[in-house]
Amino acid sequence: MRNRGMSGLRGGFLAAMAMAVLSGVVLAQGPRPSAGASGQVPDLSGFWIRPEGVGPRQALYFTTEEPAMLPWAAKKYEVIRKGLNSMTTDRPEYGHPEFDPSQHPYCMPFGFPRVFAYSDGFEIVQVPGRVYINFESGAIQRIYTDGRTRAKGPPLTFMGQSIGRWEGDTLVVETTDINDITWLDSMGHLHTDALRVEQRIRRIDHDTLEMDFLFDDPKTYSKPWKGKRVFQLQKGNETLYDYFLCEDPTRQEFEENVLNKKEGQ
Repeated sequence: MRNRGMSGLRGGFLAAMAMAVLSGVVLAQGPRPSAGASGQVPDLSGFWIRPEGVGPRQALYFTTEEPAMLPWAAKKYEVIRKGLNSMTTDRPEYGHPEFDPSQHPYCMPFGFPRVFAYSDGFEIVQVPGRVYINFESGAIQRIYTDGRTRAKGPPLTFMGQSIGRWEGDTLVVETTDINDITWLDSMGHLHTDALRVEQRIRRIDHDTLEMDFLFDDPKTYSKPWKGKRVFQLQKGNETLYDYFLCEDPTRQEFEENVLNKKEGQ
């Protein structure tokens, strides 16, 4: 190996110092993370679950009032809700599974914001400039709090693009660029790719997390409408469990022919 000598080390040190100074200048000029009024970012971290005693409709929906739908959406929603009591007595509060994109004909993710209108538990993890909400079904809501603006023209995804900022003790999140494949909730309410969702997330006490939602989709609803969800802190050493949402022949075949064989070796 070639010995660089003291001159080489000195040159490397000076170059590193120059890069550090330059980086400091760039950071000073770039966007800074937002925080609460005290300058400290509130702590939302923890493993959160639906409170006990919440009825099935409240668990699968964001509000007890039906939003004002445009004619095409109201017609489709009526079909989704029709015949549930006779065909699916075990899940009367859900939308009809035959029209549920997470069940039929493909096994799709729940997507955003439906992940919050299900029995999923989730874990909030905070790092500088980011808040991650990790769901048991494998979905992740990545909320960027580093001061960036929303990127223009990204591809539509199941979870969309989430940009957040702190207003006092509340994390305000705007999510857009959500594909129109999913339902908005587990009741079967529809949405288009024009959907914009605002979340206001705050910890009202140590054990209680409150989320206020504003849904704005002018292609589906005649006016924006609001919803709310409340979650309780699950105490103890909790771990997210990985489960699969529906039957998928391809995954089932893989598990039987590959995973089970490996476990039996």
